[in-house]
Amino acid sequence: MFKFERLEVWQLALGYIDLMYDIGSQLPKTEEYNLKSQLIRAAE
Repeated sequence: MFKFERLEVWQLALGYIDLMYDIGSQLPKTEEYNLKSQLIRAAE
C-alpha cells in the first residue's frame, strides 16, 4: 500500500468515482455517448 492510499481524501475520491459509475449506469441508453461519457470522464 502506498502512503497516499491511506489519505482520507484519496479514499473519498475512490468513493466518488464509484458513485459516478453507479449514476452513469442508471442513465437511459440514449445518454450512453453524451451525459454518461462526460460524467465518467469527469470522475476519472
